Amino acid sequence: MTVKPNLYEVIVEFVPVHANLGDCFETIRIETDSDIQGGDLVKACWIKDPECRKPGQKVAHASLHFRTRQAANKAIKDGLIIAGKPVSVRKPDNFLGLCTKCYKPGHIRATCTCQVDVCGRCAGPHRTPTCDADDEDLWCAECAEKGHCGAAQTDRCPMYIRKNESRKNRNLEGKYRFYVTEEHWTWVQVDQGAEGGVATWEEQVR
Repeated sequence: MTVKPNLYEVIVEFVPVHANLGDCFETIRIETDSDIQGGDLVKACWIKDPECRKPGQKVAHASLHFRTRQAANKAIKDGLIIAGKPVSVRKPDNFLGLCTKCYKPGHIRATCTCQVDVCGRCAGPHRTPTCDADDEDLWCAECAEKGHCGAAQTDRCPMYIRKNESRKNRNLEGKYRFYVTEEHWTWVQVDQGAEGGVATWEEQVR
């Protein structure tokens, strides 16, 4: 049995769409241009399917996974250079996002195992942008209840709310701006400024 290593995800915003994410040469270029140690960037993918982009769209958000906390923290602190453009980097939000393919929480379209597209409005077997269902026909793909949809009304889905609260309670590290290490500057919380620290992080994170 092979044990999968822990990877440290970051969200990169406004990446040029001509970046060839997923290509090994693009990965090496990102590491070189961003002064990241070779081999530390393990995976890079677009958060939303490129086929769903608007005509003329020039930038999109991406998900990158690093081998170590230190590499992820460097990217968050210093930013990255992708396709020649400096881009900002942050940890993923501490709440469950929705996959834009199946509209289930906890993963993104690029890693979805669902075989067909599920509509985020009516839960039918088609892409959300093509949906012509009326508002009274909204159906949530997550909780299978009528009256709200997963695409824009997660605050009305009881199942999503329960899963999101459970995630927050488990993910104590989600309150920190960086992936916590023994370096004091990584103890800054999301709602704090650039300076400051949290003295009791060991009790909460380890």
